[in-house]
Parts: sequence; C-alpha cells; structure tokens
Amino acid sequence: MKRRLLSIFASPFFMAGAALFIRLATIAFFRTYEIPPDQDHYSFAWEAGRVARAIALGEGFSNPYQVHTGPTALLPPVFPYLLALIFKVFGIYSTASAVAILTINSVFSALVCVVVYRIAQESFGFKVAILAGWLWALYPYSIYCTARSIWETNLSVLLMSTLFWMTLRLEQGRSTRAWLGYGVLWGVTALTNPAILSVLPFLAAWLIVRHRKRGSGCVRQLAACAALIMVFVIPWTVRNFLTFGQVIPMRSGLGLELHVGNHATDETLYAVDLLPLNNAKELARFAQAGEIAYMAEKRQEALEWIAENPGRFVWLSCRKALYLWTHAWSIPQTKGYSLAVGLMGIAVISSISLLALHGLAAAFRECGHLATPYLLVMLVYPTIYALTHPMLRFRHPIDPMVLVLVAFSLWRIWDRLRAKASGQQ
Repeated sequence: MKRRLLSIFASPFFMAGAALFIRLATIAFFRTYEIPPDQDHYSFAWEAGRVARAIALGEGFSNPYQVHTGPTALLPPVFPYLLALIFKVFGIYSTASAVAILTINSVFSALVCVVVYRIAQESFGFKVAILAGWLWALYPYSIYCTARSIWETNLSVLLMSTLFWMTLRLEQGRSTRAWLGYGVLWGVTALTNPAILSVLPFLAAWLIVRHRKRGSGCVRQLAACAALIMVFVIPWTVRNFLTFGQVIPMRSGLGLELHVGNHATDETLYAVDLLPLNNAKELARFAQAGEIAYMAEKRQEALEWIAENPGRFVWLSCRKALYLWTHAWSIPQTKGYSLAVGLMGIAVISSISLLALHGLAAAFRECGHLATPYLLVMLVYPTIYALTHPMLRFRHPIDPMVLVLVAFSLWRIWDRLRAKASGQQ
C-alpha cells in the first residue's frame, strides 16, 4: 500500500490534478471571477478583453482601448480569439465568462506540471522530476497568475515549457513527425506570444551543434520547422499589410513599450501614466493619429530619448533586468501588511533566482551540454523586457525551467547534507 501511494504521489498527472484543484479553489475562495465593472469592465482582460468584445460583436479584430479606434495589431491573435469564443458562448464580460477563462487558465497552468516533470526527468532524473513537478504545483506565483490574470500568460507558459522539453528530446534525434510537431508548436506560439520566438535561433543553434557532434545533421529538419512557422505567421502578416498598408509581422506595440519602459523613475517601474488606457490625452492622440502612426511617434520619441540619455538607458535596463530576477525596484514605501507582503515577494523571488543559479552551475558541472539550453533561455528571453517594459508576469513563461533548476539545486544540497551527516556518524 505504501509503495502504491508513493507511486501515485510521484505521478505527474496526480501533480497536475492537485495543481488544478489548488488553482480552482483559490479562484473560488477569493472570488476572483467577480471582476469590477469600472471603465466598462476594462479590467476584464484589458486590451485583450476589448479586442475579444469587438470580435464577439462582429466588429473584427479592433478597438483595444476604451474608445472606437478601428482595426488593431496591438496583440497577437490567439488569445483574443479564444476569449472572444468564450464571450460568444457565455456572454461578454459576464461572470460565467470570467469563470470559464479562469478555469481554462487553471488547466493550462496545471498541465505545466506534466511538462516540468518531463523536462526534469530528461535532464536530471526521476527524483528531481518529482520535486520539480510538485514545486510547480505549489508555486505561489503560478497560482497568483492563474487566479488573477486574464491574459495569455498561462498559455504562454505551457507553450514555452513544451517547446523547451521538445528541444531536449530532439537533441537525441527523433522522427519526422516530432520535428513537424515542433514547427507547428512554434507557429502557434508565434501567434500567442511572439517574444518567445527570441529564443528560437539560440535553441536551433544548440540543436545543430549537438547533432553535428553526434555525426548527424538537423538543418533540413529545422528548415522544415521554419517553413511551418511561416505557414502560421504569413496569414496574420498579410492581414496586417492589407489593413495597415505596411508589414507588421506580429504586433504593433513595440514603440509604446519602449517609450513607457524607458520613462521609469526611481520609484515607478514604468511610466504607467503614459499608456493610452490611463491617459485621456494619449488615448485621444491614439484615436486621432491611428494606431500605426501613434506607435511610430512613440518609437521615435523613445529612440530620441535613448540617444540623448544613453547612460540612463543602460542604468534603467540593468535595473529592469535585476527586477525581473528579484522583484525589487525601490524600497517599498507602504507600511504594515502591504510592506510585509512586498518584502516577502522580494525575498521569495530572489531566493528562487539564487537557487536556480546554483542549480545551473551544478548542471554545467555534472551534465555539461544539457545545461546550455537553460542558460540560453534565462539569458535571452528576459532581455526583451529589460530593454522595454518589464513586469514579473512577463518572465513567467521561463519559470518552469527556473523551477527545474531550483529542484536540482535543492536535491544537490540535500545530497550534500546527507553525505555530511553520514560522515559524522
């Protein structure tokens, strides 16, 4: 009986079930499906919710802000269309729609347990895989993102972690079907969270190097993957070209992100008051100039500011990179419970990052080449947000790999403690 219980506890699907229960219970207990109707329900998925409403009303992929602004490429299409489908079935901005999308988010997050388990098993073995799976199931920030954030975050986490797992498996050489599946998944990811594409060239280069060392090649397979990605991306790019008269491969908002992210102060992480959703003057300018012209203006303003303040730009980028790994920007000014929660968040995120670095160092010592993809993902992906506009949830898609390294670190620390205790005896 004990062996059977241990077997159940070690099952990644049991972990996923536990994770799903925890996330749904959190949503029910805190009633996070009760979304305030302020600003005509704008906090219900923000820009994605607005676009989803427009789609559900038959207005097309448009109107990301509080006023009618016409067609948009501010967001990639997958999540807004998913949310629009929910609105069509359960009602626009309804409580039932909130319950539905939060439940779907919970399923996405829970499934990551299985992927985390497989990644850790592929890299570090069965015992680390069990620990990593349970770390994800109980990870407070994952639970928070699932219960509080109606956005593509949880889907991005599932896609990013699955792509990472497939990369590890393809290093050993797999079937043509596996390579084609890899390309399809990258295509879906490109239309969900284009930022994840930043790691593709580096993971592809790692695969090429590993296959060459094995005396084989994978360039043709990667070329087929690239072709499949283009099959997914080109229709969206054509739509944008026909709509706006210029090539916009994924989304249009880089100029705005660069602008607000580099007008941060020593107290504020980014210039939230410069976003159209929070600034009536900016919103009016957005509606008057049109999305593409407005984003071009913001990009030009941001580039001019960077050229005039290169030192400040470097300083802010370093601070934003540090924030993404520590959650620390400035000394919290609040008191009491809020201060304690803020400091606890900094302590937890910083500890996780330090343990991940320790796990990465141990992985390089013991596993060699298998540690390289972890390093690539941790270096490349957050850099986009260090240069533009950082939020902790933006880093969340690489947290599964971070927690695998944390699990490996904890296991190695435990091994050393056991060895030390045995030596003393």
